[in-house]
Amino acid sequence: MKNKLLVGAAIVALVCAFIFTTCEMAVSTPPVEAALPTFTDEPASQTIDAGSDVHLSAAAEAPGGAAVSYEWYYLEAEYDDPTGTLLGEDDGAFQGSLDLEELEAGIYHYYVVVTNLSDGSTTTSNIVTVTVNDPALPVTYPEIKDHPSGGRFMAGEVTLSITAQSPEEGDEGELSYQWYSVNTAGTNKDGDKVNVNSTSVNETGARESKINLDTAGEYYFYCVVTKTIGDDSLSVTSHPTTYIIVAEMNPNATILLSNRKKQYVRGFGGMDIPWASFFEISEAEYEKMFNPTTGLGLNMMRIMIMPGIPDDDIGNGDNIERTMDYYVNGGGNRPLYYKGVQIVNKYDGYILASPWSPPAKWKTNDSINGGGELRPTAYQDYANYLKAFCGHMSEKDAPIYAISIQNEPNFTASYDGCEWIPPTKMRDFFIQVGHFTDGTTGYGGGKATPFVLTMNGETANNVATVNDPAMDNPISRAAIDVLGRHIYGDVLMRYSKALDVNPKKEVWMTEHNINSGSPPSYPNDSTWNYVWQFMNDVDVCIRLNDESAFIWWALKRFYSIIGEGQYGTTEGAILPRGYGLSHYSKFAKEMWRIDIAAQGTTAAGAALSNTNFNTTGFDRNGTTARVTAFMSDDGNSVSLVMYTPTNTNGSGGVDMGTVKIQMPGGFVARTATAIRSTAAAKAKREDVILSADGTAAFIMLPRSNIVSVRFTK
Repeated sequence: MKNKLLVGAAIVALVCAFIFTTCEMAVSTPPVEAALPTFTDEPASQTIDAGSDVHLSAAAEAPGGAAVSYEWYYLEAEYDDPTGTLLGEDDGAFQGSLDLEELEAGIYHYYVVVTNLSDGSTTTSNIVTVTVNDPALPVTYPEIKDHPSGGRFMAGEVTLSITAQSPEEGDEGELSYQWYSVNTAGTNKDGDKVNVNSTSVNETGARESKINLDTAGEYYFYCVVTKTIGDDSLSVTSHPTTYIIVAEMNPNATILLSNRKKQYVRGFGGMDIPWASFFEISEAEYEKMFNPTTGLGLNMMRIMIMPGIPDDDIGNGDNIERTMDYYVNGGGNRPLYYKGVQIVNKYDGYILASPWSPPAKWKTNDSINGGGELRPTAYQDYANYLKAFCGHMSEKDAPIYAISIQNEPNFTASYDGCEWIPPTKMRDFFIQVGHFTDGTTGYGGGKATPFVLTMNGETANNVATVNDPAMDNPISRAAIDVLGRHIYGDVLMRYSKALDVNPKKEVWMTEHNINSGSPPSYPNDSTWNYVWQFMNDVDVCIRLNDESAFIWWALKRFYSIIGEGQYGTTEGAILPRGYGLSHYSKFAKEMWRIDIAAQGTTAAGAALSNTNFNTTGFDRNGTTARVTAFMSDDGNSVSLVMYTPTNTNGSGGVDMGTVKIQMPGGFVARTATAIRSTAAAKAKREDVILSADGTAAFIMLPRSNIVSVRFTK
């Protein structure tokens, strides 16, 4: 290396991308799990002139506030040398920074490893590139934005694709491209030049070159991009890529994707329940559920607005600051209440806050228990109380996205609750208080919102009966941003007055729970065969009810996303239902559901119909194959979630055989990513076979499988 290095750094580790670990259900003592540190700020690539200094920095944190240390590494070649050279061993400064002085012209690659000093677990940053141009030359290095991706294809004329650009506007240099082939995977050196059939630029700006690959086998390529001005030129080399050519596929079924968008699907998640009967969620467990890279990638969490301090004789619980202080720091024993929200927000998620009861002083039964109603004279007081909660959460650096006015207003609870009967009371409430969150700042999807969204009372089952009065009145309708409801009734409940009447409103399923009904059978709920009832619930909400969110009752419970250590579960271990929901959260969140059609037969030769494929009725225990498809807002990505349920004893189910996926009109897939979960292996990556022209794909879909796949242009 022809430069001086001043390193303020130390420690490091394993690249972990999209990590899932298969959890075995057991009643034995759980193993100690590594508390992987996470980056709050990763180093960024930079472009500078020769002779200049550069400063790279990183910041990371470990669960429980454990101390971390850093080590920086230099890579001689970004793609051929996976292990770098440790820098600054003798410096002794354990800081997240690297200072480089007077770099000469060239391209340099670095990464940093951060270590949790409490247990030695490590996380490695992305590789960053420092490009150093010679100011004496008129030409600067080109920049590769999207490297070749490779994949599995049927034989034919396939496409080699790369996207490159000049790093600065106004740079008049000309870019040229030369593809090379090699005989060994994983190298981008000393290849033979490839003559392409044709070259064009697609709608995303990628340069596409067509070549014939007519024989099954593996082929290895890389591309050199050269920028030229006059007699001067500089080149960069892409990473190597592999094309696997397979024999012709013979599908028995075809799924045809359309461009017709249905509802926007915001996301998937569960509830953090602060009741004493539920187990507290640790920081590591929040990370496991909401981290999109190393975890399940959930992006929605429902939290409870506590109804007041027990036996409070000072204001009957209407002081939100005192109430929250009690539950977070006092008798409520929920010290991570704000931290959980912060972690969800860190990963661009959405928080819904739901009250079970207004403060007792405003209710007709003078109690936070069900059996009483909110007095009309207290409508504005209650609206102010909810708005104060929104402000309180912002002050605690835990802002929320949406707030409802009541959990299950049409259900009389023996615990915390409040009835809004008749349903005209919800209409009258919103007419009187209006859009009561105006003036607050919300947060969701990784950005601040002008206000916290308002939600109706989250109804138990009877969506239309309870919500029609508010939806039929233009004043109350305008004051409600999103509709929430629960699906404890075994019926389809598509709410057309929210979905089909402009302005349309998202409908969220914000609570449901299924378990086996009695303690002796509870261990069943964490087994693979019991994932299908849960998956069928998600399917009903998203595919048949056109809903935009699915939020399960409890994040941590033996019948939920992660276990709490009871009924055959290991505390903190991901359960089959967690893996199942992750297929949706990783492949369907923040996308539009699109129409599909299907034709052909099952593997057994039965013609496809709603008796074996995509049932049209509510069927929680059904075994028909299910497929939903989604498209990104910009139309550059489509994905599918597919599963083939069985009975709870493992019998039944549909083997769909070899399925052909026909892309929407005008959509050409350049890359494909698939994840498969079975009883034996959860969230396992696999290749997807694309047709040579990228307009179709092929995948196996046997019984008792969950398969998700994403295609990008």
